[in-house]
Amino acid sequence: MTRPGIRPSRRAKVVSATLLGAVVIALAVLVSLLAVHNNRASALDHARKDALTQATKRVPEVLSYSYKTFDKDNARARQDTTGQFAKDFATLSDTVIAPGAKKAETVTKAQAIASSVLTASRTQVDVMLFIQQSTTSKTQTTTKIDKSTVRVTMAKANGAWLVSNLATIPETPLK
Repeated sequence: MTRPGIRPSRRAKVVSATLLGAVVIALAVLVSLLAVHNNRASALDHARKDALTQATKRVPEVLSYSYKTFDKDNARARQDTTGQFAKDFATLSDTVIAPGAKKAETVTKAQAIASSVLTASRTQVDVMLFIQQSTTSKTQTTTKIDKSTVRVTMAKANGAWLVSNLATIPETPLK
């Protein structure tokens, strides 16, 4: 505070300007930190939503096929996978699923009937899906409905969310 007619000293002006500068810098840092935090939260929220949407689309594609169009169905399914899981799926598909499906004339259609995110980062999201699968074959002429729960890891690869792991969750009876 100054009294009328008394001017603040040069030192008081420097101290005031320094304090004001420090407050402005502190506020700028605080605003920047809040913006970074908000951006990270937003990116994580987008990852959760996008991966869940892609899981409910891609997993049924991986689990669905017809003996009549198996090669086309399998090629589509392989595009939905990535990493070691893609290699393992290709081997399983070539050595077990394809021969069995063609021999038994199997048609199976899967759909995700419920889903939830378990864990998430900006590049990997674990999802739980409840799958309903309807299957017919030359020995099973009436449609057989199977329900299962799967844990799916979705990984961001080349800008897309792809299946990088898929495992069934065993049923645990309630006691």
